[in-house]
Amino acid sequence: MKSFGKLKLTFNLKVETGLHIGGDDSYSSIGSADSLVMRDTSTNLPMIPGSSLKGKLRYLFNRFNENSPYQWTEKTCLLFGGSIKNKTTKETLVLPTKFQFNDAFVIVSEDDRLYTEVKSENTIKLLTGIANPRQIERVVRGTEFAVEIIYNIPNSAELTKLATLTTINSTDIGENIIADFSNLKTALDLLANDYLGGHGTRGYGRVSFNNFAINSVVGEIDENVLAKLKMIYN
Repeated sequence: MKSFGKLKLTFNLKVETGLHIGGDDSYSSIGSADSLVMRDTSTNLPMIPGSSLKGKLRYLFNRFNENSPYQWTEKTCLLFGGSIKNKTTKETLVLPTKFQFNDAFVIVSEDDRLYTEVKSENTIKLLTGIANPRQIERVVRGTEFAVEIIYNIPNSAELTKLATLTTINSTDIGENIIADFSNLKTALDLLANDYLGGHGTRGYGRVSFNNFAINSVVGEIDENVLAKLKMIYN
């Protein structure tokens, strides 16, 4: 493999229950919902910011590897970026992210369907019994988004340096790629059993994933490594 390369992971994210990732509520017309979803200004269709997907995956993966939700593990930072302690000097070490998450946009359906709905809810003050109705916009169940993630392939020099600073077990490029994509798949499996966006404890934001594809877009990659990656996501 060359000293620099990139892989692209693509898949569809399917909304299984109403999804709410909040957008700009600074202006809303009379009669509109109280809390609107994030939208692509070019099409006015809902979108999922890459930061929302990455942030949730990072949080869930960290909880999977660390009992405390308030401390980032080395394993998490090696995958998603972040600050850790140098294993020798204990000084703060900032690691760049290996995965770049693009914004995810709606896969437009051939039928003339709606992509959002408005759900009415109430909060009730216990002391007074007064109801406070609110309307929340949600992405409709069954909507699919096209997700695209770019992976920066580490080179030998980078892995050798990381081995002196962190506790990574191998400096083999292929082994590290497989480990990183396996860890990302773990994070996606965790999300498939959790929720994305807000109000998840009330049934919002259940998602599933399908139609995975992995391709080399810059540089070269060993075909055996690429085949193993595809097996992970099949």
